[in-house]
Amino acid sequence: MKNQKKLFTCLGVIAVAVIGICTWSYMSKPVKAISFDVNPSFEIEINRFGNVAGINTVNEDAKELLKGYDPTNEDLDDVVEVIMNRLINAGYVKESQRNCIMVSGSKSDSANALKVVNDEVNEALAENNLKSFVLNQDIQFNEKMVEDAHNNNVSFGKYAIIEKLLNDDEDNITLEELSKYSIDELIQFAKENKLDVDELIDEYNDNLEDLLEDEKERHEEQAEEAREKREDEAEAEEDRLEEKREKEEDEREDREDREEHKYEKDDDDEDDRHDSDHDDDHDEDDYHDEDDD
Repeated sequence: MKNQKKLFTCLGVIAVAVIGICTWSYMSKPVKAISFDVNPSFEIEINRFGNVAGINTVNEDAKELLKGYDPTNEDLDDVVEVIMNRLINAGYVKESQRNCIMVSGSKSDSANALKVVNDEVNEALAENNLKSFVLNQDIQFNEKMVEDAHNNNVSFGKYAIIEKLLNDDEDNITLEELSKYSIDELIQFAKENKLDVDELIDEYNDNLEDLLEDEKERHEEQAEEAREKREDEAEAEEDRLEEKREKEEDEREDREDREEHKYEKDDDDEDDRHDSDHDDDHDEDDYHDEDDD
């Protein structure tokens, strides 16, 4: 009976362990994905916990950038922060260049994750004063689309744009050619050829307009700060020159006072010598007078 009880206890523990493992495995599997494109392209897979299940680096630049980094089970915002820091440090996103960072996913099932990615990217851009912006693409994708994208070394987000352009383009440009374009170049190609990605173009134009307006305001602020700095420096220089003039005037007056005192002392010394000579003459006369007597 005791053995039977022990057996049931062991079986219970095993059952709990198996259920726990199965539950963890179920919850940890990726259930949604967001693509992230600059030039390096990534696909961030997210599990039911809302954490990162893994990252697909879909081109060589992305593989090199994230070499040695394992984001499994990390918070999504932390992973995006790492990606942005590496993009900035590697020079893919820099102050001297305008970049469009495209974030793609399904708003119907990834709205919270998309917001986290957007917030982290925008925060990194603001902290580093970068002239870049986020372009959002709401897409539905399937395994076939992801497979086709990976076969061409692009993310499913970038592939979605390329697919639209290929369907509408009459110049017979190839998928291979378009896959080499940056997101900015793809949008410009669509605009120039009046292809049907109006929603993306409108958002791109709006974001670019906002960015240019921000740049204008920043330049105006910098110009105002520079003007105020020049005025402060000019005022400080004037104060310095005035202080110098006052110091020189004080020194001149001191010199004049010293010279005047010197002259007065010389005159006094001369008078003293004159009086002394006069006294000596007087004493000599008295001496002669005494001799005469």
